[in-house]
Amino acid sequence: MKTLLLPLLGLALAAPCHAGTRGLDQEKRWHPEQDAADVQPQRWAIAQSDARGMDFDVYIRLQTGMSEGELLLRAGKPDSESIENFRNDIVKTYYYFPTVSNPWITVITLRGGRVANIERTKKTF
Repeated sequence: MKTLLLPLLGLALAAPCHAGTRGLDQEKRWHPEQDAADVQPQRWAIAQSDARGMDFDVYIRLQTGMSEGELLLRAGKPDSESIENFRNDIVKTYYYFPTVSNPWITVITLRGGRVANIERTKKTF
């Protein structure tokens, strides 16, 4: 069996490989640095358009101590969230990003399924 594989392996290594090079001109070749520059502004625009934010009338109805379910019912799904585990306590942080009509960043921290902290900061950039 080994005697059959050795000649085949030698042929495979000796044969020149031209796969993928046919029809590629210098202008058509892929340049990653050029593509990265073209893609970045589009990603930023998509990220900004996905932000739902939080209106002021929703913000003033939030209270510390309310349940996570009630928060999600009133404020809706957050734009981003993080989950951490401190000892036996799960800490979730919900982020509502600023929009064009509402330039405020709202950060809500939940500990053990209850709202522990509510922060609202005006966007500075």
